[in-house]
Amino acid sequence: MSCSVLVIGAGGYIGEGVARAFRRAGYHVYGVTRSDKAADTLTRNEIVPVKGSLDDPSSFSSVIDRCSIIVDAVGDAHESHKFFDYIKTHKKHDIDTYKPLYIFTSGIINYYEGVCVTSMRPVDESYDPRPVDPVELAPRKKLEDTILATRDIRTAVIRPGFVYGGHGGVIASLFFEVDPKQKELVVEGLPTKRWSWVHVDDLGAAYVGVAQAGAAANHQLFNIAAQDNPTYEELKVAGAKAAGWQGGEVKHVPLGKDQERRQNWESNVIINPQKAYDLLGWRPHHVGVVAEIDLYYAAWKAARK
Repeated sequence: MSCSVLVIGAGGYIGEGVARAFRRAGYHVYGVTRSDKAADTLTRNEIVPVKGSLDDPSSFSSVIDRCSIIVDAVGDAHESHKFFDYIKTHKKHDIDTYKPLYIFTSGIINYYEGVCVTSMRPVDESYDPRPVDPVELAPRKKLEDTILATRDIRTAVIRPGFVYGGHGGVIASLFFEVDPKQKELVVEGLPTKRWSWVHVDDLGAAYVGVAQAGAAANHQLFNIAAQDNPTYEELKVAGAKAAGWQGGEVKHVPLGKDQERRQNWESNVIINPQKAYDLLGWRPHHVGVVAEIDLYYAAWKAARK
């Protein structure tokens, strides 16, 4: 077995973090991306860029053949399903015993079942959610089940909390895109909702942990998050102050009818990562999203220049 890793979506926020974590751990890493800019970033981080996409894996099948670990960091229920089917049926040099480890990236919003949950009790992997969103969540949960049930290859699924740190990705914009001169801070949706969070570097380490756990991680689902779960309003205020907002009125605004997709986020989603502690020896090392939010704002802002 090689020590090579293929990361699909390596040009994205989570994918880049995962690729860099494997490289730090000493693996030879290939990163699939469509973007020339992302390819340059990967090269600077000792990751071999591969131009391609989920919908045409045959174009980089020779790279797939070299890798014993394949990470889907895109997590799109529809494109990922086609890619998984390709990997499941693909045989390295026609050798039937070729069984790579396939790690699928899901998300904790799969725990949202269409009803707002206000409980502070963390949920673990023993709870089997039934999300009702027919566009994103229900298809992704179905794909999770398919991936974990297959025995043609080795598999694992990671459900990360909301991810922060580094250049921040899309989620950071919810908290940092603020006009410092405004007197009023608008908080859309339920201000008291709480989500689990994980730093992008800690998340990357969890993927490496799955790869190194051997049989203990085969066909397993892992919640990955730290223990802090501030309210949405606490994060909005902290992010605005990091961006220079001097304080003032906080205005609560319900989600509009045109924000139906955001309804999936309107609930407490707090997860228990104890399984990752026990089976992977994984621990988060960053102190929390609010505690060092000034650092995260500075990193996000610098990345946007």
